[in-house]
Amino acid sequence: QTVNASGGTTIHLALSSNTHILLLQPTVETQISFTTEEADIVANDDISIPATNLTSIQVPRGLGHTIVLNILGVSSAGTMKVVEV
Repeated sequence: QTVNASGGTTIHLALSSNTHILLLQPTVETQISFTTEEADIVANDDISIPATNLTSIQVPRGLGHTIVLNILGVSSAGTMKVVEV
């Protein structure tokens, strides 16, 4: 998945209703958030994922049936491997 640089457009990924865990591996430091509709990343308020690390995170299913993963680079653009489990 493409990761846009800070100040760019937030990427929005609608997750499968069967997804309970995400495996994330970005090439750049990336901020993420989970919402029920597309929402922009708020700098310094959302979850930060370090570059190159493989991160496992539980999807907050209590938000509702439709969960959207929002993604934006902290400073530069790059890519992120996203695996839904």
